[in-house]
Amino acid sequence: MSARVQTLPPTPLAREQLLARVTFEATWERDLDSEAMSWDDRLQTLFGYDRREVIGHISWWRERVYPDDLPGVEERVDQAIRSGESVWWNEYRFRRKNGSWAWVCARGAIERDGEGRAVRMVGAMIDVSPLKEAEARMRLFTNQLPARASVTDRDLRVVWEAGAGFPGTSGVRGKTVEEVFADSPDRERVLEGCRKALLGESSRLLIDNGHDAAQLQLGPVRDLDGNVIGVMGVGFDVTELVRTEGALREAQRIIIAAQRVGQVRTWEEDLKTGLVRLDSTASQLPNQEAWKAIHPDDMARMLELRRRTIEEGGPFETEYRALQPDGSTRNVLVRGELVRDAAGRPERIIGVSLDVTDRVRAEEEVRGSQRLLQRVLDTLPVGVVVLDRAGDVVLRNPAGRRIWGGDPIASGAERWAKTKAWWHESGKPIAAAEWASRRSLAKGETSLDEVIDIETYDKKRKIMQNSSAPILDGQGQIVGAVIVNQDVTESRHAAEEVARRARQQAAVAQLSLSALRGDELQPLFDEAAASVASTLQIDRAMVLEALPDQGEMLFRALAGSWKPENPPRITVRTEPGFMNWFSLRAKAPVVVEELASETRFVPCEVLMAQGVVSGFNVPIPGKERPFGILGAHSTSRRVFTEDEIGFVWSMANVLATSIEQRRVADELGEKREQLHALSGRLIEAQEAERRAVARELHDDFGQVLTALKLNLQRSGRDEAESIALVDGAIARMRDLAHDLRPPMLDELGLPAALRWYVGREARRAGLESHFALAPPELRPPPGVETTSFRVAQEAITNVIRHAQARRVDVELRVAGDVLELLVRDDGRGFDVRMARRRAARGESQGLVGMQERVALAGGELQIDSAPGHGTSVLARFPLGGAR
Repeated sequence: MSARVQTLPPTPLAREQLLARVTFEATWERDLDSEAMSWDDRLQTLFGYDRREVIGHISWWRERVYPDDLPGVEERVDQAIRSGESVWWNEYRFRRKNGSWAWVCARGAIERDGEGRAVRMVGAMIDVSPLKEAEARMRLFTNQLPARASVTDRDLRVVWEAGAGFPGTSGVRGKTVEEVFADSPDRERVLEGCRKALLGESSRLLIDNGHDAAQLQLGPVRDLDGNVIGVMGVGFDVTELVRTEGALREAQRIIIAAQRVGQVRTWEEDLKTGLVRLDSTASQLPNQEAWKAIHPDDMARMLELRRRTIEEGGPFETEYRALQPDGSTRNVLVRGELVRDAAGRPERIIGVSLDVTDRVRAEEEVRGSQRLLQRVLDTLPVGVVVLDRAGDVVLRNPAGRRIWGGDPIASGAERWAKTKAWWHESGKPIAAAEWASRRSLAKGETSLDEVIDIETYDKKRKIMQNSSAPILDGQGQIVGAVIVNQDVTESRHAAEEVARRARQQAAVAQLSLSALRGDELQPLFDEAAASVASTLQIDRAMVLEALPDQGEMLFRALAGSWKPENPPRITVRTEPGFMNWFSLRAKAPVVVEELASETRFVPCEVLMAQGVVSGFNVPIPGKERPFGILGAHSTSRRVFTEDEIGFVWSMANVLATSIEQRRVADELGEKREQLHALSGRLIEAQEAERRAVARELHDDFGQVLTALKLNLQRSGRDEAESIALVDGAIARMRDLAHDLRPPMLDELGLPAALRWYVGREARRAGLESHFALAPPELRPPPGVETTSFRVAQEAITNVIRHAQARRVDVELRVAGDVLELLVRDDGRGFDVRMARRRAARGESQGLVGMQERVALAGGELQIDSAPGHGTSVLARFPLGGAR
């Protein structure tokens, strides 16, 4: 027997999908460049080879493939590689460790590089020897059927034949029906029946060529779409039956004639004399002698029947085995009755005998075929059920009982009504009238491979492929139905799991592509919510943004069946103890099995109003704080898998990355604008400083020098006045120099400079000033001292100009290795966010200048203010370079 190779349509199977299909397969990988080959541990389970004795090269496998099968197998693989196919499969024989040969079914997937060159194959191999043995037994059973079956195409040319009937007519494959029946007197009747079959009609013919007689049943062969593609003919050898019926008819005629003339095959026992007369002849013999023809095993039964007949009277009928002179036995049907005399006493027993050996043997052959059929049904891996016309189960094989978890819970119409099942694709319950078997019995429909979900009799849920076809009698009347069930739960679940993960990965990939395009954030939020809702088939999906300044979260995007369909702007509280506050600070997804019974936090009022029962929230992380939440919720109780939660978390991470990119981009743009504005401000500040110095020199020092000159030119000059003018100029020069950079900052340090400057400016502005200055043990770097002083200058200037304050507090302290400067007032305050926006537009540079100064010194600046609550400016600098 040679290997069988078959090509499948190319199917893009992933390596993981192929290697994880079933646990009873031995999987392998093959490098097409080095011919290295590796196997998993199931090689030992299936074929007995320990992994340590397996050589990791293709040659080890070749040595164990049946020599006659190897060329065909390798040719198939080479053909798949050359033709660009992605998968292949074939069957061949493989030697087990114990030396026996196993039929295996192997399939593999070909991996190619970017140029389409095959570089590796992965595959699996399963032992199908039991299936081959079952096929052989089925073939043996088919070849032993006491009938002949043939199938033709639409041209009435025989394309298939099987069966043990009419051995002299085998080998007709390829011939036309007209050629096969060329010498038959029933030729035209057969052709007419075939033409009817091509039109969809079935017929039954009794044909007899004088040598063989057959009961021929003709019917259409249809494809899966119901189109007639040929004719099926089944011929049963009824030669003996026809001849026997003819003989019986002749015998009846003879018997009737014999009875009419007194020549019949009869027997008669005289109960008084004990003599038996045979065939109405004059010869007689004792009954003991006649009884010697009865088989010893039947003797006691026949004598008991004789005794009851004598005692009770009436007719009788039975069968027994008769011994023949050559030692063989024949089966005899005997009928008789008791005859009484005029006084009512038993007088004699009369009867007739009929040789029924051929009929008994034919019945035994039928019973043997039935037993063989039952063994075949017991071997089949699919469930087979046969129903009678009323819908009651008359036959069920073991596989059917295993699939359904036992025997039916009811019979007939009651079983269809009570059995729980749903259409797999829609989930709609199957009504009693929708069962395929019910339609077969009621309408004669044939249904193939309907996928349904069932609840078995032992309360398990399974996915089943269900087929049903009507059983017709010789007149074409429906007398029952045959049902074939196949449990496809595992394969369907595996395929659905692969498809579900593919949808999730595609959704994450699509959201990532949208994020890379740099679109606005709102369309990205809408797409994320919609993808979560559609991929998980969830009722409610949402994106929430945290608004920490307001203690709320804003619904940025909704998807699913929200009520109303387009709700207005929605916000929810994020106070401690509430659901969204809890979700925002969680390190992992927050899963809710039943929202109304939740005890970890106060349920979200919006979700409760929407009828949410189960769901989960995933935080959308951010650099400084979480941005918000991505949530998926259901209005019915639902258990979410780790894969589903992981999918939503992946979507949240994509959103987080996009949000951070947008924040960085906005911040960079803002920094550019601020830098541009700051550069302009720096130039303006330099010019203003120069104008101020020039004005001071011109107005103050020019006047002083002019007065001094005039005083010196007078004949009676006043030396004291001149000296006073010079002293005033010197003092004014000192104030001007101190304003530009106070010498005490360098000489006495930051605390003294702050106390001098803030005190002077506060006195000038009429402010109450308070100091809490704790100088560090080591002086900060000069840059830090200068920046701190300038920040204090700008802060005090802003207080005087804008705050309308009564008091200003200045604090200087060391916290660990950080220097902190705090300037706080009790003025009217301002909106920090609006001030930053004005600064970004170049309308105000004070805040920007402070921020830039602090950043250049390696520090951080924090401004807290609100209308009516004063302002605090906190600058923090590292003290790594203290001296």
